Amino acid sequence: MIILVGGLIGAGKSSVARLVAERLGYLYFDLDETKKDVYGRDPDNARKLAEGIPPDMETRAELYREAMRRITDLLDDHPNIVFDDTLHFRRFRQYLYDEMKRIDQDFVAVWVRANEDVILSRLSSTQRDNHILSDPIPLHEQMVRDFEEFQVPLLMCPNNGELHETVDGLFTLIGRIRGMPGFGS
Repeated sequence: MIILVGGLIGAGKSSVARLVAERLGYLYFDLDETKKDVYGRDPDNARKLAEGIPPDMETRAELYREAMRRITDLLDDHPNIVFDDTLHFRRFRQYLYDEMKRIDQDFVAVWVRANEDVILSRLSSTQRDNHILSDPIPLHEQMVRDFEEFQVPLLMCPNNGELHETVDGLFTLIGRIRGMPGFGS
């Protein structure tokens, strides 16, 4: 099972994904680590990111191809993975969905959302040592403009309060869904 956890920068998706992985005993896969490798292949990407300019679509496509190579390798030893990414572009979400089907892997997509004032407060007060983004606000603003709505069912996870309350609410929702007629237990 792969749980895809998405959300805009500052929504708290990485915090939620880490805690979900920890509670379930799943491997946590942070796409940011793959980004550092793929984006690092072109020295111009560091400058662009520092200026709030997102990578081009071909570089992003290579990122997702590399991520799926890594995920496929990891599945041999870790059959359950929480995948942490923004998931804000439909074409790359669809690529992930298609790849999950190709490798016969069950998955669910979770969208972590927060109010804009909460996100901006988090982004302006968060220390981002060793993070791919030194100033996340310009890229957050770009992501808000670029975001493409989800076209498949997913779980919505509001994250305006405490992290543990958010994850408890997500687990409660999953429990309710699993208890509905037609869903496995």
